[in-house]
Amino acid sequence: ENITIKEAINHIRYGHANRNNIEICFITDKNKKIKGFLHFRELILNNENTVIKDIMNTDVIFTKVKENPQKVASK
Repeated sequence: ENITIKEAINHIRYGHANRNNIEICFITDKNKKIKGFLHFRELILNNENTVIKDIMNTDVIFTKVKENPQKVASK
């Protein structure tokens, strides 16, 4: 979340070059906990010096696999 768009794009370019479809980028901390997300389009349309945490969506809903879908939808 504290890296720039330029650094994020390089990470995607070199770390995920074998992926065919990248639409959403999940932002994680060093412990792999999801902190937020952004659409790939936001990466390429913003200035390369923009810090990810300034444009990422942090409205993330967490749930357990066995949790009732209606309960999750009401969160």
